[in-house]
Amino acid sequence: MNNYVEIDDKKYMTQEWQPIYTTPAQARPVLSGRIDVVSAPVTLLRYEGVIIVPVTPEDENWGDVEDFRGIYNSGVVADFKDHYGTAGTILFVGDIVELSRTKMWDGASNEYHIPVQVQVL
Repeated sequence: MNNYVEIDDKKYMTQEWQPIYTTPAQARPVLSGRIDVVSAPVTLLRYEGVIIVPVTPEDENWGDVEDFRGIYNSGVVADFKDHYGTAGTILFVGDIVELSRTKMWDGASNEYHIPVQVQVL
């Protein structure tokens, strides 16, 4: 198991990273008073957690702030590998908030902690 994920062939450290499995379902009352439940024959996977993005990575295999901004600003899907090396395609869902760890936003030793939700497609 790795201590990082890969997004578009760049590595990123994670924190509080968790998979969330959802089976879409809908429940509704019917005229008889009973509840009718319909569920999809599929389980959806998304991840939530914090991606740690350095301003200046230690080597070219790791993504920096500009790499990461390019991925989520493109608004398109991205290639993804989870901690176990399982490959897939993801889409960023919701807001992206960049939390700088220092006051020197572009300082070489700074890193951003970015809470994200990604939907596996």
